[in-house]
Amino acid sequence: MSDARYPGGWSLSAEQARDAIRKGLGRGLLHVRANGAAGVLALIRSSYSATLAYDSQVEESRARYTVELAEAAGDLETLRSAVFRELFTVEVEHEAWYLADLTAVLAQRGDSAARRILREAFEHHLGAGRAVGTYDIVDLDRTEGLMWVAERMGRNLGKIAEHRPRALMNHVEYCPSKYAPAIEILTTTAGRNADIQRFLDAARAPSESEYAARIAQMTSPQTWLAARSAIEAEIAKGDRSAAISVVRRWARQADDKELVLCARSLLAESD
Repeated sequence: MSDARYPGGWSLSAEQARDAIRKGLGRGLLHVRANGAAGVLALIRSSYSATLAYDSQVEESRARYTVELAEAAGDLETLRSAVFRELFTVEVEHEAWYLADLTAVLAQRGDSAARRILREAFEHHLGAGRAVGTYDIVDLDRTEGLMWVAERMGRNLGKIAEHRPRALMNHVEYCPSKYAPAIEILTTTAGRNADIQRFLDAARAPSESEYAARIAQMTSPQTWLAARSAIEAEIAKGDRSAAISVVRRWARQADDKELVLCARSLLAESD
């Protein structure tokens, strides 16, 4: 495959390839598929334990891109070993979420060990108050995954952040075409399962809670500077879900002038 901008097809120079991979660009992946990983393998392997994304709290997960890079480089087993090991030792929450995303992508590709390890890691981190892999498990296994996660969250409410049950319910209710049957079964089962009932009670707690109040503030129009301040505050707290909610809510109501300010600000940081 070739492109007029790259006369040599996808045979990029080593520096061009490294730059493309750091930025998560498709041409970096195409280069590795066409030419192998010489000159970029160390960089690719560094992404097995930490994302190369400039701002992982806001940018979509690079997990699928990383797995495809590892596969193109013939290095998938190295990735599996690194991710499965570090998923249980990482202590920084947003890094743990990235490793869980990588594990979920492997599970989606039919890796049964990855599916098992994702759940084991969820329970491991739950003991430290981190709900790592919550959405990955639910997205993988829909109804059964939601029931499994809700039950364990309900059993450990005193350990996890107050907003976690609500954030999970927001996640599934945002996509009714995918999760409506799961939500119905969850609600029905709650009458027979005390842990799931506790989860639902927490998910539907009054909106006066600290988390709901913070998120609700983003429904009113705000400038990019105000939105950025709110995003940075959530990132400082290690709250990935809240930071993403701030971005989405602000972007939906921002006018063209504010969007241009946002774009210029981000471009200036990337220079």
